[in-house]
Amino acid sequence: MDFKAWGKLKKKYKRKNAFRDFELYFEEKYMEKLIENKSSLLYSEKITAKRLGIGYSTLKLLRRAKKISHVRVGRRVFYRLTDIENFISKSAVAI
Repeated sequence: MDFKAWGKLKKKYKRKNAFRDFELYFEEKYMEKLIENKSSLLYSEKITAKRLGIGYSTLKLLRRAKKISHVRVGRRVFYRLTDIENFISKSAVAI
């Protein structure tokens, strides 16, 4: 990313408590670049919930019901891209 684009984004996200949004944006962009190595990709809970289009608490419920696989690193919970894709394929409705 060039410095002009960085400056524009920085100005856009100057509002209060927007640093987290800014950080998530770059985390998503970074993950999109690494898609080739699917087995080792780990997504945070917030990004996974956003990508699935569900709420953070709904994702926690799905994890506790063991409907979606996850990885724990210390206290943090991550989801592999392959596990997310498996969850989507299991949840698909046949027409």
